[in-house]
Amino acid sequence: MIAGLAWMGRHATALLLASLVTVPLLPIPAGLFQPTLPALVALVIGLGVARLPLATLLTDLTAPRRMAPVLFGLLLFQPGTAFLIGQLGPAAGLLPALMVLPIAFAAAPPLSSAPNLALILGYDARTALHFTLLGTVLSPLLVPVCVWLAGLEAGIGPMTIAGRVLLLLAAGLALGALIQWRVGLDRIRGHAQVFNGVATLAMLLFLFPLMDGVAGEIRARPLLVLELAGLALLLNLGSNFLVRALAGRVLPPATARSLGLLFGNRNISVLLAVLPVDPLLNLFVAVAQLPIYGTPLLFSTLDRRSTPCPHSSES
Repeated sequence: MIAGLAWMGRHATALLLASLVTVPLLPIPAGLFQPTLPALVALVIGLGVARLPLATLLTDLTAPRRMAPVLFGLLLFQPGTAFLIGQLGPAAGLLPALMVLPIAFAAAPPLSSAPNLALILGYDARTALHFTLLGTVLSPLLVPVCVWLAGLEAGIGPMTIAGRVLLLLAAGLALGALIQWRVGLDRIRGHAQVFNGVATLAMLLFLFPLMDGVAGEIRARPLLVLELAGLALLLNLGSNFLVRALAGRVLPPATARSLGLLFGNRNISVLLAVLPVDPLLNLFVAVAQLPIYGTPLLFSTLDRRSTPCPHSSES
């Protein structure tokens, strides 16, 4: 098993991309994996936490100097972008039903597995975890603010959302602390490829509940699926390239690339539990996994062709 996980870690980029093609086509009963989604969210958070020094992480999270830039970045990208979309969308003739999609992207916290992707790519994993954790904790506040700023009508129960998000976060932190306590941080770092394989496996499992019913939609409405995939690619890669280019002017390459990764890859699946049931949003979240799972292959290739990015000390 250890050898298999190490193999998955070495081939993570290809496996993640191949899973996008195979998982939707598997003959799995509808709704079978939907109940596993909260546990899988907690798992990917825990795997990211387990690989970083917890004492240092807790010190960082309680340090105003470290958290102030993180908070500023989250406020700028989430509420700021949602407000901009709300202003420009109607002027551009975007229908309210379609405005939900870019607003959901803007309102969503950073991807739960972003620290794992940062570790796989050799980016600044500590920064990725700071944004992921703070963005998840603040999502019960930021999501309603984003919806309000964008002028989108949606029934939201903020207290219920807050409780669920905090429960997932607590479960992920507890799992990460348990893994690190039982295995040891030195052993985890000494077997990096094995833990890359575990993270890859968790992301593969994460696809099963998200891709539920996508194959039927592809057959029934292929043009709509292509349009939604194009929108997801534009939002993901556009944000990634823009943020990494701007941040690269003032920050080290590993940190700038990590910020691009964070702001391009959003945990839009959180919005499925926030906004009213919307089949179009469900389908958009599913096809939005295409750029997310293609990120490791795309950016590992681009990084090799550009200036070498040194691995952060936290990875």
